Amino acid sequence: DFYGQTHNQVALLDEPEVAKILHDIWARRASAAHPLQLLNAAKQSEPYGALVKKFPSWESLLECEVSAMCHDLQHFESPPYHYDRASNRIGYKQMDGICYDVVYGYRTAFAYLNEQTRQNLRDPDSALKGALKMRVSCGQFSYANIRPARILGVSGTVEALGDHEWCIMNRYGIEMYTHMPSVYGSSNFRFLDQHDSIIVACTADEHLVAITEQVSQKLKQGRAVIVFFEDAKRLKEYEASPYYQNIANKNVLRESQSHDDKEYAIKKAATAGQATFTTAVFGRGTDFFCNDPKLQEAGGVH
Repeated sequence: DFYGQTHNQVALLDEPEVAKILHDIWARRASAAHPLQLLNAAKQSEPYGALVKKFPSWESLLECEVSAMCHDLQHFESPPYHYDRASNRIGYKQMDGICYDVVYGYRTAFAYLNEQTRQNLRDPDSALKGALKMRVSCGQFSYANIRPARILGVSGTVEALGDHEWCIMNRYGIEMYTHMPSVYGSSNFRFLDQHDSIIVACTADEHLVAITEQVSQKLKQGRAVIVFFEDAKRLKEYEASPYYQNIANKNVLRESQSHDDKEYAIKKAATAGQATFTTAVFGRGTDFFCNDPKLQEAGGVH
C-alpha cells in the first residue's frame, strides 16, 4: 500500500464559522446520502456567507472544502474509530495499536461530533476546538517519486520478493542489501505437521466448543495457549459465550487497550498454564517471548 500512497500536506483554517458549518452539516446528517443537497443548504447558511465575506478571494476553495465535508459525512465511521476518554482523543487502528495522530479528512471531525451527540466526550470544548477546523490541501507528494539522497529501509520479506517486486526496487537504484539472521535462532513454529492442526466445526457453537476443548487440553499439559480470532467481533462473541468462563487462567489482548495493559498481556502470554485470547492483528510483529523453563519443558506455547 505504501508504494502508491502520498504524503498530504494541509493548512488548518481555524475560524468560528468553520465550526458552525460543521455543526450545521452534522445537524442535517439525516440527508447524508444526498451530499449535493447538503452542500446547497450549507452554502445558504449564515456561517458560510460570513466565511466567504471574510475570505472573498477564496470562495471557490471554501466551496470545495465544504463539499468535501458533505461527502465525508456519510462515511464518518469508516474506518472505525476509537475514542479514548482518558486522553479525550479519537484514534484509528494501525498495526497492533491505536494511533491518535491520524486524521481522515472531515470524517474525524464528524466522529467527534458523533461522540458529543452521544455525550461521551470527557471535555467537549477542548476536543471540538481541536477537531472542527477546515483542512485546506497544500499539495500531495508521492512517496514513490520523492528522490532523496539516501534510501534506507528494513524489511522482513526481502528473500521472498518476486520478479515484479525486484523490478520496482531496482527502479530506485537501491544497490546494497544485507540479510540479518533472526536473533531468536531457528523457528520452532509447527502447524501442518501436527495431527490435529485443522479441525472443521459444523456450527458456530461447535467451533467455540472446539476452541475451549483445545485450550483446556493444552493447559492441563502445562503449556500456554494463544488463540487468535479473526477480529474484535469474533473475540467478543467468544467472551460472551459460557465456554469462555470455563477457562481458568486467561487474559484478553485487545487493540483498544492501553500500552501498559497490552505489554502485560503479551509478557504473561508465554507462561505455563496461561491462556491468551486476542485478534489476528497481533499475529504479526508481536514478540511473545518465553522465559519460563517449565513451559519450554512442557512443549512451549500452543
